[in-house]
Amino acid sequence: MFELLDNKDTKWKDFLISQDQANIFHTPEWSSMLQQAYHLKPYFLANINTKGEVNSGIPVLEKKSTRGHISWSSLPFTDHCAPLSSNTSGAYEFSQQLDQLINKYPDRYFELRWLIPGVTSLITQQNYVLHNLTLQSDFEENHKIIHPSNNRNIRSAIKHGIRIEINNDRQHLKEFYRLHLLTRHKQGVPIQPWGFFNALQSEILDNNLGFILTAYQGTNCLAAAVFLIWNRNMIYKFGASDPAGLHLRPNDLLFQEAIRWGCDHGYTSLDFGRSDIDNIGLRRYKTSWGSVESNLFYSYAPSIPRRRAVWMMETLSKVIKNSPLWVCRFIGEILYRYAG
Repeated sequence: MFELLDNKDTKWKDFLISQDQANIFHTPEWSSMLQQAYHLKPYFLANINTKGEVNSGIPVLEKKSTRGHISWSSLPFTDHCAPLSSNTSGAYEFSQQLDQLINKYPDRYFELRWLIPGVTSLITQQNYVLHNLTLQSDFEENHKIIHPSNNRNIRSAIKHGIRIEINNDRQHLKEFYRLHLLTRHKQGVPIQPWGFFNALQSEILDNNLGFILTAYQGTNCLAAAVFLIWNRNMIYKFGASDPAGLHLRPNDLLFQEAIRWGCDHGYTSLDFGRSDIDNIGLRRYKTSWGSVESNLFYSYAPSIPRRRAVWMMETLSKVIKNSPLWVCRFIGEILYRYAG
C-alpha cells in the first residue's frame, strides 16, 4: 500500500542506501532545500511491504494554488527523478498503485520527471535529453575519450594561467552567483532567487553533498560550476561564466578537473544534466566529453501543461537583456517559484 512518508521519516533514507540508482534528487536534503526555498510541502510516496519497509517509491512536493487546487510534482526545479524499487515486482506494483492514485484524484495535477511504464493515466512528452558519463577508477581512461578539441582548449587554458579551485563555502557560492547573474542576464533569463542558493548552502553544501569548482586567472574568477554528489553519483547542476573570459577556455579545464575529481574519489558516473532537445550545440558539447545521450520524458496527468506564449517569453528576454542586472534578479524573485 502507498503511504505518504514525512521528509524526516528514516524508512526512506534506509531504503535509499540500498538503491544504486539513487542520486541526490532522491534525498531528504534535496527536498528540504526546495521546501525552504519555495515553501512547498515535501513527502515520499512509498510502497510499504508487510515488514514495514519501503520497497519502491518516489519523492514528491505538494503545491496548493490560490484557488486551493493541489498538484504533486516529482520534482520541481529538478532535472529528473526516477522512481526507485527494490526489485522488478516492486516496480510493477508501484506503477499499478500510481495509476490507481491518479484515477482516485482526477482533480489533482501530477507531474513526474521520468517515463513510468504501465501507468495508463499518464501522458508523456519529450522536450529534453540527458547525458551521462561513466567514470573509471583511472582518470586516464576517461581522458582517452575526451574530444581533441576539448583537449586543445584545456591546453590553451593552462597556457593562459587558468587554475581550478574546489570549495563549498558561502564566499565561493557568492562568487558563482555573481557569474550566474552575468550569464542569465546575457541569456535574457531570470535568475533564481538568492533564497534558493541560500537553501542550497545550508542543506546541500554545508552537508558535504556538493561543491563548487571555480576557474581563476590570477585573482579574477572567470567561471564556476556547482556539482551535487551522493551515492557515488555526480550531477552537474549549474554553470556560469564571465563572458569577457570565455576566449580563455576556463570551462573546458573546469570540466576536466571535475571528471578527474570524480575518478579519484571513487564516483561511478557524472550526469551532465538535461538539455533542450533543440539545443544541438550544447548536446554536442556534452557528448564531446564521452557522455552517452539518452531521451528524457516527463509524465503528466490529467494533461500536459500549456507552454508559455512565445511572444511573452521573447518580450521578457528582451527586457532582461536591455536592463540593469538588478532587473534580472527582481524578475526572478517574483516569478521563479511558478517556473518549476
